[in-house]
Amino acid sequence: MLVLLSVCFLVIRVIGVSVNAQWVNKKLIKVAPHIIDTILLASAIGLMVILSQYPVVNAWLSAKVVALVAYVALGTMALKGQKSALQRFGFLALALLCIGYMASVALSKNPMPWG
Repeated sequence: MLVLLSVCFLVIRVIGVSVNAQWVNKKLIKVAPHIIDTILLASAIGLMVILSQYPVVNAWLSAKVVALVAYVALGTMALKGQKSALQRFGFLALALLCIGYMASVALSKNPMPWG
C-alpha cells in the first residue's frame, strides 16, 4: 500500500510540475511523500532485521536497495530543476522501471529475475 502511495505521489507531482500547477507548492504535497517514503524505508529496514536478511549477505536484497536508491534519485531528477516535460517523464519512466525491477526481484529473490 505504501509503495503504491509513493508511486502515485511521484506521478502526480511530476505531472503537476510539468504543467506548472500551483498546488504542487502546497506544504502537504511537498511533505507527504517524504513521510510516506520514510515509513516505507523504516518498514523495510525493520523487516530486514526481523528476517535477518541483510543487503551485504543477500545479493537480491542488495539489488533492491540499489534500485530503491535509483528510484529516489530518478524521482528527484524528475521533479527538480529546469527540465522539459519530455525529460521529466523520461526520468519518471526510469523511476517506474526501478519499481518494477524491485517487485520482480522481491518475488523471485533473484537480482536478475529475467535470466
